[in-house]
Amino acid sequence: LRKLNVADTGINNLGHSHGSTPSFSSKAEENWLPALQSLNVSGCPLNCSIEQLLLPLAGTPVTSIAAARCGLTGSMIDLSAVDAKVDGNYIWWKSILGQSLQVIDLKHNNLQEVGTLPTKVRTDISHNKESLTVRPKVLQKAVQDGIELWMFNTEISNRKELQTLLRSELVLDEVWVDATKSYACRNLVVPNVRVSPDLFLPLDMCGCRPGYAGTGTNCSFCPANTFSRQNNQTRCQRCPLKSSTNQSSHQLATSEEACRCSYGFVGEQNSELICQCPQNEALSRADEERCVSCSKHHLHCPEPGATVIEATVER
Repeated sequence: LRKLNVADTGINNLGHSHGSTPSFSSKAEENWLPALQSLNVSGCPLNCSIEQLLLPLAGTPVTSIAAARCGLTGSMIDLSAVDAKVDGNYIWWKSILGQSLQVIDLKHNNLQEVGTLPTKVRTDISHNKESLTVRPKVLQKAVQDGIELWMFNTEISNRKELQTLLRSELVLDEVWVDATKSYACRNLVVPNVRVSPDLFLPLDMCGCRPGYAGTGTNCSFCPANTFSRQNNQTRCQRCPLKSSTNQSSHQLATSEEACRCSYGFVGEQNSELICQCPQNEALSRADEERCVSCSKHHLHCPEPGATVIEATVER
């Protein structure tokens, strides 16, 4: 038997038992399912630990295991050396499964920890139903050895412990993506470790979009008379004096252009945003603040920001 597909059936046991040490033979052909290469038990109510699923298979040459939605719990185990009874002797055994396995699908389960990682195996723990603890050594090994570890839509419980890796192994991409929400995020540069940034390290990998402000994924709409023009701004910037935003509009205030001056436009002077009159106009404060034509008042105003009082008189 090379392929066994019992997905979405009522099978709830693959030979695992509680508390017993599995027995194997040093002769591969004498072990359980000695020719099995592909196993699919996805959707079966196994409701056991990941260890109870994998240990009975330690003597089989399986290359692909699909065990999504099986109610699996516990921590990933080291398949390179297992505590087993081989030919009647209790030893640490270099399992056949540890050498043959290439892909394991563990999506939509209830795993608690990834403390070790099978070498050269694509491990998919996406959509885990519980917060997952991933040890730093696991991520370091995955990055350094190019091991595929997929954790899409899986929340990480030990975020502070993993933050130190952002200064070494875990480098972030420069491009901000997923800009459909109030925040955008950056992915990891390494292509083999795949995560959902907002569930992995949201404070480090995500930031508020222009028009919002806050930290990580906790972003708020910029209130009236404020704006934010860059990703990852923690505070909204106030509009310049004599300007305001259109409070009746529900559009995002993503730049100073959202601020409407009572005269002129928003410009920059000495690194500060101010309301100023355009080129060839000057600010008059005679009756009310407004921009007037320089030529009509015989003033020379080649640059924006001129005022009637300070402008040069034309000769």
